[in-house]
Amino acid sequence: MLEALRNALKLPDLRRRIFFTILILVIFRMAANIPVPGVDRQALSAFFASATATSQLAGLLDLLSGGAVSNFSVLAAGVYPY
Repeated sequence: MLEALRNALKLPDLRRRIFFTILILVIFRMAANIPVPGVDRQALSAFFASATATSQLAGLLDLLSGGAVSNFSVLAAGVYPY
């Protein structure tokens, strides 16, 4: 596997694509932790605690969003529906 990674990094076009993909993933994870201003985080966490206790849909939605929904991050507010 390491040999395949070395061979992939030798090709300039493939190396650029791999690094771009890693950069996009890092930016997404950082943006998933930026909260929306004006949201009461304690009320939101209480809502998710009660919602996940009664229904697993909220937990699944939070899992699929990478935690962006329970943090009510900028990504959950604007990009997630698309």
